[in-house]
Amino acid sequence: MAEDSRFGLPAQLLHWVMAVAIITMLVLGALLVGSLGDYPLVLAWHKAVGVVVLVLAVLRIGNRIWHKPPPLSLAQPERFIAAGSELAMYTLFLVQPVIGWALVSASGVPVEIAGMRFPSIAPTSIGWYGTLRETHAWVAYALLACVVAHVSAVLFHTIGLRDGLLARMLPRH
Repeated sequence: MAEDSRFGLPAQLLHWVMAVAIITMLVLGALLVGSLGDYPLVLAWHKAVGVVVLVLAVLRIGNRIWHKPPPLSLAQPERFIAAGSELAMYTLFLVQPVIGWALVSASGVPVEIAGMRFPSIAPTSIGWYGTLRETHAWVAYALLACVVAHVSAVLFHTIGLRDGLLARMLPRH
């Protein structure tokens, strides 16, 4: 694969670290919903990884703005779908942690992670809490659907089409 068709190392690192963080968040969220494990500990980890996801999302967007992605050799309909799904994922990467932060704020519990207190971004309100909790769950489902679609598309290109799409996000050998 030509070097100019690969993402740069910063983009690759941000992609893979964020992939692990997003999958971790989805697993932790499922544990919370199922009340599996030590709930306060799982919640603490969920909040901490949520902050990591938010920071990584901002860094990824900044990296994407300052570093043009390599050319993508897809047909126009596929390119449109890829761009739309990418926009959806970036939006969810930003929105989901903010909704979680607002959810905790609305609960009236101070937003603390690793001893750092974060400002509340929503009023303390049982009504807001209920709405934000429901929204947080639905956005998690949307994020899961996007991740599954993304991984499925990459697998289709890698195994089915054998077009080297995955290599774009892997370091050179």
